[in-house]
Amino acid sequence: MKNTSAPLVKLGILVLPQIMLLLTTAMVKAELVTDIKNDPDIKQKDNLTSQTDRQTVEKPNQSKNSQQLDQSSSTEKVPSTLKTSEAVTDIPKTANTPNPSYNSSPRIVILSPTVGTVLDAPAATVVIQMPSNARIELLVNGKAVDPSSIGRSELDETNKTITQTWYGVPLQAGDNQITARAIGSESASSSINLKVRGAPTKLVVSTLESKVPADGRSYVTVDGQLVDEDGNRSNWDALVTLEASEGTFIGTDASSEQPGFQVEAKQGKFSTQLRSGLKTGTVTIRAVNAQMEAFTQVQFETDLRPSLVTGVIDLRVGARGTDFYRSLRDFLPADRDNRTQVDLYGAVFGTGRVGEWLFTGAFNNSRTLNQDCAGNSSLAGTEKYCDQQYPVYGDSSSVTRTTPSYDSLFLRFERNSPVQGASTDYFMWGNYGTEEFATRSQQFSAISRQLQGFKGNFNLGDLQITGFYSNVGKGFQRDTITPNGTSGTYFLSKRLLINGSENVTIELIDFFSAGTVVSRKDLIRGKDYDINYDNGSIIFRQPPIAD
Repeated sequence: MKNTSAPLVKLGILVLPQIMLLLTTAMVKAELVTDIKNDPDIKQKDNLTSQTDRQTVEKPNQSKNSQQLDQSSSTEKVPSTLKTSEAVTDIPKTANTPNPSYNSSPRIVILSPTVGTVLDAPAATVVIQMPSNARIELLVNGKAVDPSSIGRSELDETNKTITQTWYGVPLQAGDNQITARAIGSESASSSINLKVRGAPTKLVVSTLESKVPADGRSYVTVDGQLVDEDGNRSNWDALVTLEASEGTFIGTDASSEQPGFQVEAKQGKFSTQLRSGLKTGTVTIRAVNAQMEAFTQVQFETDLRPSLVTGVIDLRVGARGTDFYRSLRDFLPADRDNRTQVDLYGAVFGTGRVGEWLFTGAFNNSRTLNQDCAGNSSLAGTEKYCDQQYPVYGDSSSVTRTTPSYDSLFLRFERNSPVQGASTDYFMWGNYGTEEFATRSQQFSAISRQLQGFKGNFNLGDLQITGFYSNVGKGFQRDTITPNGTSGTYFLSKRLLINGSENVTIELIDFFSAGTVVSRKDLIRGKDYDINYDNGSIIFRQPPIAD
């Protein structure tokens, strides 16, 4: 017995800790499982799951639960139990309030187009979602749409819905209301409001840059739109005429036979570029299409370029009748006096920055600055027939007079005005125009003259002071001749004219606004016309027609 009981005691001592460990594990397992089963959140989730799947889950009896707990109460099952508890803690809590989405039924919805859409064309593709057991009708502005416009139908058996696509639904310009309504029911419906771009009623033009240097190289981007009565961009194509008081439009003229610069507006939009000139000031850009007209302004600022001075001095000592480099009347003196004399000729041109001012000046001690190759001087300083018509520096080049003067001196000081939006401050002596006194508002008091003398402009806050003085007292005669479709002969109102004193210009007048000059083209004697100064007659090389 002693030999037998000793092993049994030892065996009991060894087995007892194992039994205690198993019982402890079983209690922990039972507590965890019981807490999970008793958690109201988990019960709520089980209830929702059972309602969705429409399946009835029967719980096993208590003996089977105990058996499962006993079977799971092993050291190898504890990690699995811990994982289950961790997964349970991640389950979001569900409110006790039932979700209305489970009980809601499909309704009529217009999926496309959306509310507030602006369409380019007066037709639309309408996509509608509706219950599978419903029949609908589509109305536009209260009028039913032909059901033959239905081009596609899709059935969703899970959600019990049908998606219909109506193609080419007709609309009208402006505001539209699209309504999808169940046949036989006034309450089951869906409506949206949208717009269709209409015919253009207004022209809008603007510039991307507000100011650029007046250097002859800078560009201004001019954008414009055709707008309908609702303020939306129209979808129409049109030809728009652009005009600028200064500068040159860059690009291809869409209709070169018409006056001004023509640009095509596609889908109601157009854009072009204006190259700045050398003259500073506020530049007005005018856009015209039929009865629509729009204006915008851009500032050509003073370009404070680096200083430049150039000139020539000619000193000659010799007989009067041997000067081969002067005019014919100097080469052959009328008094036949060929004695030796000393001649000094000088000419100088300079420009540069003086503080915040730009200075430009020129002087010639032997002739006027506007004198042409024929020895004639005019206030306009236009080119005459004796100038080269085909210069060697290329047909695309142009010549701009920077120092026009009816006498031998030209001076100009200018700067950008410190007043925001004001015109350029300047003081000058030379040739000038009176465009400041010939605005559109001065219909009866406008002064449009080309004069020689002093002119100044200065801005003091909201006050602009402009004045001029002219020392040229010669009278002039302005004749307006209506062309008869031929080259002439056309007769002026005066005879015995001064050689080279004429300025012949073709002006195109706006038909709808009498007195408004749309375009102006200066003609050159010999190239464009011939004139008889004795009897005051003009004949043109080509019939003067609007081009």
